[in-house]
Amino acid sequence: MTPEERYLFDLQGYLVVRGALPADLLRRLNESVDGLEALSDDKAAALGAARHYPVDNVYAQVGERPAGRLGDYYGFP
Repeated sequence: MTPEERYLFDLQGYLVVRGALPADLLRRLNESVDGLEALSDDKAAALGAARHYPVDNVYAQVGERPAGRLGDYYGFP
């Protein structure tokens, strides 16, 4: 890795590698993820893709907020 790539990896926790996947495969993967995101939580769970929301996440929360410290996730002990 170049010094810039190493810096970005340390800063962001990931490295973008352009061209690592063929364009057609990347398109199909994106379509699959988009399809899962469009499902309701119940339908996603039925497909084995249950969603787990952080306690401090304001998106898609229903009902009372579970007890626990920040960083705990719904559905996990």
